[in-house]
Amino acid sequence: MSINPKFNQNDEIKQPQRLLVDSERFAQETINALTAHIAVLDEKGIILTVNEAWQKFAIDNEEAPERFGVGSNYLSVWRNTSKTTDNLRGELLTRGIESVIKGELPVYEMLHPSYCGKEKCWFNLRISRFSGQIPIRVVVARENVTQQILATEKQAFLASIVTSSKDAIMSQTTDGIITSWNKGAENLFGYTPEEAIGQSSNILLPDSNKPEIDLSKVKSAVTYECYRKTKDNRLIPLSLTLSPIYSLSGNIISFSKVARDISEHKTQIIQLEQIQEQLSKAKEMAENASHAKGEFLANMSHEIRTPMNAVIGLTDLLSETQLSQEQRFYLNNLSSSANMLLEIINDILDFSKIEAGKLRLQEAPLELRSFQGDILKALAERAHKKGLELINIVDPYLPDKLMAVPIRLQQVMVNLVSNAIKFTDQGSVTVSVTSWQQVPVSMLRAEHIFYLHFSIQDTGIGIAEDKQQLIFAPFEQADSSNTRRYGGTGLGLAISHRLVKLMQGKIWLESLPNQGSTFHFIVPCKVVEKGVSFSFPTNNLQKRPVFIVTKNVAHGDFLSALFKQWETPHSLTSDLETAINLKLSKTQTNILLLDHQIADFSDISLINKAKEVFLPQHIILMAPFTHWKNAFRYKPLGINKLLGKPFKEEELLDRLQQFATIQMAPLKLPEDQIKPLNILLTEDDEMNQMVFVRQLTKKGHRVKLANNGLEALKAIQEEDFDLILMDLQMPVMDGLEATENIRKFE
Repeated sequence: MSINPKFNQNDEIKQPQRLLVDSERFAQETINALTAHIAVLDEKGIILTVNEAWQKFAIDNEEAPERFGVGSNYLSVWRNTSKTTDNLRGELLTRGIESVIKGELPVYEMLHPSYCGKEKCWFNLRISRFSGQIPIRVVVARENVTQQILATEKQAFLASIVTSSKDAIMSQTTDGIITSWNKGAENLFGYTPEEAIGQSSNILLPDSNKPEIDLSKVKSAVTYECYRKTKDNRLIPLSLTLSPIYSLSGNIISFSKVARDISEHKTQIIQLEQIQEQLSKAKEMAENASHAKGEFLANMSHEIRTPMNAVIGLTDLLSETQLSQEQRFYLNNLSSSANMLLEIINDILDFSKIEAGKLRLQEAPLELRSFQGDILKALAERAHKKGLELINIVDPYLPDKLMAVPIRLQQVMVNLVSNAIKFTDQGSVTVSVTSWQQVPVSMLRAEHIFYLHFSIQDTGIGIAEDKQQLIFAPFEQADSSNTRRYGGTGLGLAISHRLVKLMQGKIWLESLPNQGSTFHFIVPCKVVEKGVSFSFPTNNLQKRPVFIVTKNVAHGDFLSALFKQWETPHSLTSDLETAINLKLSKTQTNILLLDHQIADFSDISLINKAKEVFLPQHIILMAPFTHWKNAFRYKPLGINKLLGKPFKEEELLDRLQQFATIQMAPLKLPEDQIKPLNILLTEDDEMNQMVFVRQLTKKGHRVKLANNGLEALKAIQEEDFDLILMDLQMPVMDGLEATENIRKFE
């Protein structure tokens, strides 16, 4: 076998070249593996090679290759930078690179800001030279130290907070040895850091005290109040937050404490508690005084009203005797003054009961139409004496049988209607009730709860807007001159306001001076039974046209709605002549419902014409009860059917029924036909006994006396009574206890 000399020679030449290539490849792969940005420069600052991290940063940040790529002069880039924007940093870096290239410095380092995308970042720039290398080679290593910088800044920031904090901030080992102590701790406890660090935290505990918290059980931050001792042995109250510090392995290695002096806070709390205690005592004293006053007035109710009842009763009895004209004048004034005084007393006593918290609300069934009608009839004479119209309007579609608080509801209505009458000198007072609901009345069923809306509208003096809020306050009136002119305590509206509020309702006012006022109030109630408590007769009356003649728009609209619900043909006019002309166009028998204000008896020709067109027996005259005493005024029309105003729906039906039966049913039995009653009068006051006995026996009733509740119980066991009149407050046994016992016998 022969050997080729040429082949062996070439192989020997290529071997070092391969080794060099392998060495360069190894060096490149080595620097590529580094996370730092690496560039290698020659003695002129020209970039010979870069690693992948350098390339990636340049691409990501869109750096021009001619500035930082292979072949670019890195030294020239920074030399030019020193002449433009960042001149100081560029100049320092240029000098540093030159010093390393010349061998004047082995290494040059500099913290250099840059941008990673749009965010600012920091690089540690390290320039170094291969020792003894010919040709000269310089390595530029750029390492991102942004997180370290931020962490350092954060530590510095936290340190500044700890240092400057007024709160005491300290740390300790799990064994309780103090390891850090800020200026706030020095100021609070008096120990310097040199004195405190290394000591047990027990130096701060009050003598013979143990720590409030077992450190072995603390797993998260906890805040509590405690007392700690200062260097000069003062005890101070603290709010202390204890926080465990965990190692990376999850073990508690120490605790931090933040303590705040709460001496001032404690003092404020003590002062506040003292003030609250004083206020509580003052409030209790005021409430006791108010209740004592209220209880005194409430308990005086019986004693005050008893003699007043006697005075009023005696004046009534005296008025039925033979008196001269002068005596009757004095007696009438006495009776009027006594009744006025009783109203004032009632207002004051009722208000005192509300203030004393003794007023109780009791739900009970009521029939709405009778309820409102009876109230207005009781007040009618007062209105008619002033020449006022008192008009009763109930929504025809409202259910009649309701559950509410009738006693207090009546009290509110009496107060508001009486007030309207008092402050109205001419015109009318209209009392209306409807539903305060979005749901149609026709959809209300048994057990439904809804709000009744009452409105009392008058044509009186009215109230200025700036005075309207005053009238619901106790002892206030919109104008003090009205007190002298109209009288009264100013309590009626305040009582009404309190009662409506107690019934979970609302009361408000609309008014204009010299144009009248409208008081509104709403109260909740429950439907017991749908419909009304009476029914319209099913006869030919529904086919007879009814002519309504009235000047009062509200009353006319109400009557029209009523007849519409009853499916009765009707016409509404405001003068008699129009009604006559309408009648002439009808063939069947008609009914004329005539308001007394329309019946102008001075126009004889019109009266005669009405007598020709309408049969007198088919005319119903709506007139106040006070006009019935002067019924002769209506004889020119031949009218013998009167409907007393204000009237209830069933009374109107009663009059209409008479046309169907052709009978004249009286409204009530004459007094001589009223059955005498056997009455038990339970009353301890002798004067009232005399008054009641005289009044009742004059009506034909038999009266037996009982001086107290116990005597009343004995009397009912011996005899049957049709009626028992029971006083409330009496000796031996009061009226409430006696009534309870009487109910047990029934």
